Amino acid sequence: FSIKDNGVGIRPEDLQKLFKVDSKFTTPGTSGEKGTGLGLSLVNDIIQKHGGKIWVESEYGNGSEFIFTIPIASNYILLVDDINMDRLLYSKLLKSLMPGYTVLEAENGKVALEKINQFSPALVITDHHMPVMNGQELVKQLNVVELKYKPPVVVLSSDIDPDIEKQYNDLGIIFVFQKPVNLSSFKSAIEKSLKRAVYN
Repeated sequence: FSIKDNGVGIRPEDLQKLFKVDSKFTTPGTSGEKGTGLGLSLVNDIIQKHGGKIWVESEYGNGSEFIFTIPIASNYILLVDDINMDRLLYSKLLKSLMPGYTVLEAENGKVALEKINQFSPALVITDHHMPVMNGQELVKQLNVVELKYKPPVVVLSSDIDPDIEKQYNDLGIIFVFQKPVNLSSFKSAIEKSLKRAVYN
């Protein structure tokens, strides 16, 4: 993203002061208005927490251009399930429900974490009971590991009971489904989760 103006510009020696909270650097604007000097340091902090970067290009007397980047979700959906047949079935289902997305597969949470780090999927759909790392452990890891992008998660499993569903809800997972899944509800959950992926 780029925001450009034709204002008073910034001297080269002052550019690095803009994003530091301790320097509180500010100059009068084109109409003599004053700032607190805190705005850009807060913007910098927010952007960095979202995995992005911000910088400025300026010519003193001729205006400035502020540029920032933030990572966005890919067009991948990651399906995590230890049963080959279920992965095949739900992969085909996902391809028909979400034709604009590529479905990746993982057989457990550990492999899923590697693929999340590599591909930054827009959404993760995970089974609950799996060897090596189950669905809950995967969600817990997503909450603590450093990632370029943290995808929303939908749980789809044949061994869901009210206690397990509540445990996922407590971890921030909204959509938890029992197999076989109601297609209309499942599609709605995927669409809502993908909207979260875009807006986050």
